[in-house]
Amino acid sequence: MCGVCRPMPWFISGRFYSIGIHLCYYAANLEVRILTDDPLIERAAEPAIRQAAPETERIPKRSFLGIDISVTSRADVIRFITQTARSRGKALVNNVNAQAMNIAHRDARFAAILNDSDIVFCDGFGVKALARLAGIRIGERMTPREWVDELLDRCVQERLSLYFLGCEEEVVQAFADEVARRHPRAIIAGCNHGYFDVRGEDNRSVITAINNSGADVVLVGMGMPRQEIWAHDALPELDRGVVVAVGALFKVYAGIEKPCPEWMSRCGFEWLWRLVHEPLRLGRRYFAGNPALFLRVCYAAFVKRLIEFFLASMLFALCTPVLALFCALIRLETQGSALFRQKRVGKNGERFWIYKLRTLKPDFPPYASKRHVSSESATRLGRFLRRSTIDELPQLINVIRGDMALIGPRPEMPFIADSYRGVETLRLSVKPGLTGLWQIARLRGETDGREIHEDITYDLNYVRRVGIFLDMRIFVQTVFYLAAMPFRGLFGGREKASRDLA
Repeated sequence: MCGVCRPMPWFISGRFYSIGIHLCYYAANLEVRILTDDPLIERAAEPAIRQAAPETERIPKRSFLGIDISVTSRADVIRFITQTARSRGKALVNNVNAQAMNIAHRDARFAAILNDSDIVFCDGFGVKALARLAGIRIGERMTPREWVDELLDRCVQERLSLYFLGCEEEVVQAFADEVARRHPRAIIAGCNHGYFDVRGEDNRSVITAINNSGADVVLVGMGMPRQEIWAHDALPELDRGVVVAVGALFKVYAGIEKPCPEWMSRCGFEWLWRLVHEPLRLGRRYFAGNPALFLRVCYAAFVKRLIEFFLASMLFALCTPVLALFCALIRLETQGSALFRQKRVGKNGERFWIYKLRTLKPDFPPYASKRHVSSESATRLGRFLRRSTIDELPQLINVIRGDMALIGPRPEMPFIADSYRGVETLRLSVKPGLTGLWQIARLRGETDGREIHEDITYDLNYVRRVGIFLDMRIFVQTVFYLAAMPFRGLFGGREKASRDLA
């Protein structure tokens, strides 16, 4: 066989090339439900209907791994509870420790409930130390066991009634008896065990009993996350009252469980005390859950930035010839600057200039919605750049400078970010990214044409679940999808995306 007629090598043969195209296309169209199928996307927790005391000061919060933690002290918490109860208002007070952060990482509804709480105080040295490691200052670390007597004293002084819900019948009754012994003038409106069907008639009976008792403060100790979910769902049906999640307080306060020595608690070794006494129940929580939380914080605080800096630097070096070519072509077509810059909002609300290749005509409004971008508003070269997403390459400069990340929420415009309220501000707790969950969904046509400010649940999901494996999966999904974009029409795929990356 002559050299001209010799078959091509397998790695450049037409059959292999066809197989490669199919693999890119179908890999890009793999279901991303493993990334985006989350209760938070379908339905976040409905805000509880409540009214706090008018004179109560708004307690500031700081976002840590997608959870808003109150910057407060025990005196502030007690004052908030008593003022709200005295005014016959309603409020929800929760706490977070390492277990709560891990549950919120897995459970979107639990995370939404914590973020909808009036106060979320820090109940764990681990959370406080890791937040400080990430450069976030949160409030005082405190457990209900340390300040419950102060709260009870204030309730006695202001004649506020109490209701206790949780644990077994004998445990909650022993707690009520101990409260009556230590605080003889305390008004105990009632108590009930926590082993009832929270979705059945028993739940209705419990809520009715609390309303009939006229309780001003309800302490709930049913274990995490059951107590938080019940409190959030029941609060709209309560006539009034401040619901406070107290965990295992009832057993410790009543003397059924031996409390951790005060010196160990002050030094942050309460977890070790509990592990020694309940190794089977708490072993997995401390030996698996705590290291996992530590690694997530280290990745989000340090490792992610290092990886993305070096990766963006290499990509920018490789793409420099392509950028230079298109910059020259843009100058020839528009007779203006090849680069377009625009103000966007980054981490913690900081403004920065985002860079792109110019694709629109000079007279087009800089902050117009994509819905208003048509073939007439874009230049001929710009239409190609937008379809291929090459116009986004200059944003690698933003990644190198530290304004953006490779993976993260979409960078939003200032006038939209200024309108954020409540849980929406969590989008600004991490750096915006070139690609992310919302961008992938947009490429796949799953956002029904909605803009990011109209549907931020994908970004809230990312903020809560940020981690190296999630970032890797988003990055791979984006690469496969972009590689398959030229061939989408060949295989009867979904409608071709016009321009969807940030």
